[in-house]
Amino acid sequence: MECVLSSRPDLWRVLMLHPGAMAEIPELEFEIGADHKRRVDSIYNHIGGAIFNLERHVEMLGEDGEQASRERQGIMDVCDELRKVLDMEGGPYTLVVTDPGGLSAFKPPTGVKVTALEQTTQYDRAARALAVAEEDAEGGDESESDDESAELLAAALADMKTGDECDVTPKRDGGVMKKVTEVGEGTDRPGKGAEVAVHYVGTLTDGTKFDSSVDRGKPIEFTLGIGQVIKGWDLGIGSMRKGEKATLTIAPDYGYGDAGAGGVIPGGATLLFDVELVEWK
Repeated sequence: MECVLSSRPDLWRVLMLHPGAMAEIPELEFEIGADHKRRVDSIYNHIGGAIFNLERHVEMLGEDGEQASRERQGIMDVCDELRKVLDMEGGPYTLVVTDPGGLSAFKPPTGVKVTALEQTTQYDRAARALAVAEEDAEGGDESESDDESAELLAAALADMKTGDECDVTPKRDGGVMKKVTEVGEGTDRPGKGAEVAVHYVGTLTDGTKFDSSVDRGKPIEFTLGIGQVIKGWDLGIGSMRKGEKATLTIAPDYGYGDAGAGGVIPGGATLLFDVELVEWK
């Protein structure tokens, strides 16, 4: 998306930057990189925030060394140029937002040029759907209904093929990564309250196996989304279709945290689960 900044009122338009999006001002060769956080603010404050962060970085560089001095001066020059944008000196300027997930937006959208990206990956489609779901859960833009969020998420995840991988956490923080090892049936997924049956093999990152329903010959059964299992399972299994097999890589915050479990899972452990959604109702 491109928005031309030609007067000070343009700076007070709202810019919603979703996770994975980045903004740049081509005239200054300046870029606000993706930080995987959703940020909703005026364009003025987005740029002002960038100046603040750059100046804090300069303070951390210290005073010693020719290289540090050059870097410090270069950053301060960029800050001076950005202040000219805020004062609308030497404009107009172009603000370009690149968002593979397609959820960033200028408000009002008048005069914004939108160009489709040539290539959007499955990860990006899933991320877009998950970001919509997150926005709805937080009471975000009412123009996106719960039904539309669910449809976007289902479509993105149902389209995943063997070998595809995506982050299934609402915050896209990498806490639960799902890699499809065998596609399932249809497009339906179990929702909160569904009774699911899951086969699994759990291992640590060093390959140590700590549990396996496969070895016992009977899948585990539980109710999805009510805390009967670790959070990573609620999210990961909830993203699967009947018969689907996948590998879930679950960070400690979505697993057993610093406490560990049962004397076999150490505190702070990242867990790997090879899972199969046998059935659900």
